[in-house]
Amino acid sequence: MSSAKRNIFVDERTRGKGIGRSLAELAIEKGGELGCRFALVETLSFQAVGFYTRGSFGKVMIRMSHSITFENILLWRRSKEAC
Repeated sequence: MSSAKRNIFVDERTRGKGIGRSLAELAIEKGGELGCRFALVETLSFQAVGFYTRGSFGKVMIRMSHSITFENILLWRRSKEAC
């Protein structure tokens, strides 16, 4: 099983220009070429959930964090090569 963990973000001043979408698509494409069947991302409820769901990621699990102010959310998307 292949696994890579990277923290990637787009600076607030450059958001809304398609940079995040391009980065996500490239990462999923390259992962598929390397044999990864899906991408799994983790975010917090106040961060990028909408970004990922607009990008065809589906929610896998929502778990409460140690703080009552937010939740950890896991989302996944199948790579095109695995379809």
